[in-house]
Amino acid sequence: MATNQPPEESGIIISTPTLVKEGRATVCLPPGVFYNPVQEFNRDLTVAVINEFSKIFYRDGIGRKAKKLAHVDVSDIEIRDDETIPELRILDALSASGLRAVRYALEVGGMLRVTANDIDPKAVEVIRENLELNKVTDRVTAVCSDAALLMYQSSGETRYHVVDIDPYGSPTHFLDVAVQAVEYGGLLCVTCTDMAVLCGRASTTCYAKYGSTSIPNTPHIHETALRIILSTVSTHANRHGRYIQPLLSVSIDFYARVFVRVYKGKEGAKQSAEKIGMLYSCSGCKSFSTQPLGKILTEDKSIKYKPAIGPPVDRECSHCGWNHHIGGPIWLDPIHDLHFVKELLTSLDLETHQFKTVQRMTGKTIIIVVTYSSYIVKMLTYILLLRREKKTKNITNIHIRNYKHVF
Repeated sequence: MATNQPPEESGIIISTPTLVKEGRATVCLPPGVFYNPVQEFNRDLTVAVINEFSKIFYRDGIGRKAKKLAHVDVSDIEIRDDETIPELRILDALSASGLRAVRYALEVGGMLRVTANDIDPKAVEVIRENLELNKVTDRVTAVCSDAALLMYQSSGETRYHVVDIDPYGSPTHFLDVAVQAVEYGGLLCVTCTDMAVLCGRASTTCYAKYGSTSIPNTPHIHETALRIILSTVSTHANRHGRYIQPLLSVSIDFYARVFVRVYKGKEGAKQSAEKIGMLYSCSGCKSFSTQPLGKILTEDKSIKYKPAIGPPVDRECSHCGWNHHIGGPIWLDPIHDLHFVKELLTSLDLETHQFKTVQRMTGKTIIIVVTYSSYIVKMLTYILLLRREKKTKNITNIHIRNYKHVF
């Protein structure tokens, strides 16, 4: 039923007809279907993120263009008599049993129209049965199509506000069309389960799939993996005059999951060159530096795009004398939207949510909020120390161990 079947150790193959209850959904899985209970955290987190995004959608998307996060209360919106409340269109592009689509219909607030797609006709029959079982046929439509073709066919008012890509392995062959299928300001959710490739086990394979080379045996390999994914998504978006804003990026168990908003704009696409760059990692002491691919100058309210100046390091590390490994391109901008993560954390109420993994989700978001907030304060202190003691603008060449007390 599912193509590109993953290793059995990451899930189970159903041998007899089985009812699986997850969240508010109950689905019937026939023999031969692959079901991964470990990914319940992924599905719980996605439901929570889409719920939070739906608040933004109804706040910013009624009768006007979608805006970036304008932090106003939903109740402040005035709806004219000639306006109707729009439906939040969600695409579950690789639906398999339809579990995700059913959960979206039952657990995401607001007016929804969910499309559950799979290329296997047998899988689509299972999806339809599960829609009937959960009484969500009025909100979910089962479609049998190639996922890429379905997304290519969406345009204008048929674009989706949320596109969920959760394949086995790499999602790269879906990304080019996925960034086009998302409505302006919409949400793109991407899962990558080939973390070994992203973490440096096969650098050339990583380049073939993601257009970036990974560096093994670094203390930041999982964050680098997330930044490679974001760089790849951004590059695909930029080709079509679009750009991204990461909301949440997490490395979990054996996979990575990123949530980004996709916007349309040539200037935003151009400015992405400063948000993507190369990574220089010392093979000895593991210190690292980054080099953006572009440089933006603002003069008299005009923006000029210039070539970046580099590299930021010599061939040998100035701290230990070892050589540098070069990786990337990677995403250099923040990988989370702190305000969005804080709102997500607020919504994860242990008493009212039905998420089985709510404690783990809460822990993850707390770590992000605390780490990110502290990181800003620490980096400001770090930069002030550098300016005072080193009097240099190029902070990437100063080893962080000299200011370990700040951290």
